[in-house]
Amino acid sequence: MSLKYFSLISGIVLMIIGVAGFFPAMVSPLPETAPKLAIVYGSGLLWGTFPVNILSNLFHTLFGVWGASCFGSTYAARSYARATAVTMGILAIFGFIPVLNTVLGLMPVQGNNIWLHGLVAVSAAWFGYASSASELVRKADKFVPGEKPRVASESKPEQKRAS
Repeated sequence: MSLKYFSLISGIVLMIIGVAGFFPAMVSPLPETAPKLAIVYGSGLLWGTFPVNILSNLFHTLFGVWGASCFGSTYAARSYARATAVTMGILAIFGFIPVLNTVLGLMPVQGNNIWLHGLVAVSAAWFGYASSASELVRKADKFVPGEKPRVASESKPEQKRAS
């Protein structure tokens, strides 16, 4: 899968997760043991699995729109993948820390959100960082030792005209 398709597919998946959280039929009540949130509007378990509230729904929807909109440009898709890897990685780590597992009461990132954010972070890191390195390796493989590498800006050598 190419970098641009990663941004499109991850964007669509994140949009689905974010928008689904806005539908009350998709969200069941939080258990009594769940950490307390400062913003309880729209809070619950999305599909009975992922803790959400209005801010997490907005967050996932906006990241999804951003990812889908980056489909047209490799540079934008790489920037999206790298930013997503860092952001989702931080959220996955926050999910393990009791003081931060609700991002200071604003957005739940504990429970099943940890593996969701971790999976997105690892895949985004692969496409944002490792895939660019593999592109360089592919370009280097085309180099033939003993031959001068061609630069795109180099023009063909001029031919001498017979006068």
